[in-house]
Amino acid sequence: MRLALNAITDELRRLKASGVVRVAVSQEGLAALRSSLERRPAETPAKAAASAPRPAPAAPAAAAAAPAAFTLPRGDKRTQWAALLQAVLDDPVCRSKVRPGKKVVLGVGNLDAAIMFVGEAPGAEEEIQGEPFVGPAGQLLNRMISGMALSRADVYIGNIMNWRPDLPAGEDGVQTGNRPPTEAEMAHCLPYLRAQIEIVNP
Repeated sequence: MRLALNAITDELRRLKASGVVRVAVSQEGLAALRSSLERRPAETPAKAAASAPRPAPAAPAAAAAAPAAFTLPRGDKRTQWAALLQAVLDDPVCRSKVRPGKKVVLGVGNLDAAIMFVGEAPGAEEEIQGEPFVGPAGQLLNRMISGMALSRADVYIGNIMNWRPDLPAGEDGVQTGNRPPTEAEMAHCLPYLRAQIEIVNP
């Protein structure tokens, strides 16, 4: 029962983070939930307090100060992009925000593209692969690009953020859901996005 409630709670948090403010629930669903709660044995207040799960710690406040001004080196676009990638990989704030086994995310695609897509922040699939828009939103974007008679290789795709904004992880250590980045987090990453725009010059 607890696993099911945790799954529902996680999904409601994900929906809220994506901007959903109302969720439709059928009468049958409400009746089933009430019924399952009524079947649970009564607990004394002391036992309930002892067995209640401890609340997860709040997501750490973003202490991301704006990075030092990043200046693109002289050279061609590939040289500049490689230098930018190395700067992001070496950025101590970016490195500290990436969970173990995950990757910093920088834009990908054609450095001579006339069209550039910019998303908000990486999600679960993106931080695993280190590439923006590879999850369900990326599949939708690919269909949109195809509808323009282009391919993903014809455009450049990036994000404002270079890491997935963190939420408390579950007992299994896995973060469920996404949250919008804070202004401080975006301010930290914006110089890197501006450098990508300068390199691609869409």
